[in-house]
Amino acid sequence: MKIVTLVRHGRARPEAAPLRDFDRPLDDRGRQEVRGTARRLAELHWQPEAIVASAAERTRQTAQILASVLGVPEHRVVSEARLYLAPPEKLLEVLRDLDRDFTEAMLVGHNPGLSEFARELAQLPELADLATAAVCRITLAAPEWGSAGRARPRRVELEMPPDAAPRQA
Repeated sequence: MKIVTLVRHGRARPEAAPLRDFDRPLDDRGRQEVRGTARRLAELHWQPEAIVASAAERTRQTAQILASVLGVPEHRVVSEARLYLAPPEKLLEVLRDLDRDFTEAMLVGHNPGLSEFARELAQLPELADLATAAVCRITLAAPEWGSAGRARPRRVELEMPPDAAPRQA
């Protein structure tokens, strides 16, 4: 069994000059959303062995907050350029590249690709788009990460922030 926890970054500052989309940080509400989500995941004992986040500022900040609250060691939090605004096939590629010894991993990314990937991996086409700081945890009947995407989902769990923000990329 392999468990992947998909997390959408917290709400970010609006895009405005001089910042590029890639450089947008979390806003105050986004930091609050992520801290709340992290506390909830800690209560549920959802403990990833590694966190792989898009290299964008808002996803890196989200991953850092999650790691801090969940006690994930700094060397197990990785920034991955392939995850920036990644489509589902790129997310699957990153998932398949994970260390085979990890049983549970977390990917922090962006919509629309992250929500599309959650629907595909969970085999739930009706699954709604993930709000900012929302989580979809999928337990796969997979002996290794390389078989993710072909493996049957055994369990799908969702955690949405109570005052989830509207959809944004």
